[in-house]
Amino acid sequence: MKKEDVNRWLGKKGERTAVLRIMTKPMTPTEIGEKIGLKRIRVEGFLEKGIFKCLTPKAKKGRVYGLTEKGQKTAKRLAKDEDRAYSYFKPDIDWYAYGWITCSKPVRMIFKAVATGRESVKEIDEYLKAPGRQLILTYSYKYKLLRDLVKKGLLSVSGDKRKLFALTEKGMRLKELVKKE
Repeated sequence: MKKEDVNRWLGKKGERTAVLRIMTKPMTPTEIGEKIGLKRIRVEGFLEKGIFKCLTPKAKKGRVYGLTEKGQKTAKRLAKDEDRAYSYFKPDIDWYAYGWITCSKPVRMIFKAVATGRESVKEIDEYLKAPGRQLILTYSYKYKLLRDLVKKGLLSVSGDKRKLFALTEKGMRLKELVKKE
């Protein structure tokens, strides 16, 4: 597709150009929607125009989309037209794990709690219940999510009676991206 066709499809204002303005890293449709003030966005048009590429094609939930070379060029051109800086960040991480974390608020919040130094279940629970978060989970559901994070290699667990959780090397690589959202 020609540059003029993509520009015409994007339009001067609106949702499509807003999406390109905020695409500074790969994201899920829900993340994109939250950043531009919508519940979620439709990515099919971006895929058809060659602007987006799905980084997690086998995922049923938590699909992550990044900009193609063409998408990055288009976003840079848009930024230049608006006289603002633009950069795109795509680290070498497990995008399936990132999508899984970001598509579920409880998983995302537990991951963030451990990423900010909370090690015990009690400390994680206090983090979740803090004003502004107020996420109340049953004990068994919290443990299920913690076990899932361990199974996916994002957390490690230590301790006999009092379980302590910490980010693994794989979890550390995801930490900065999850904190940015």
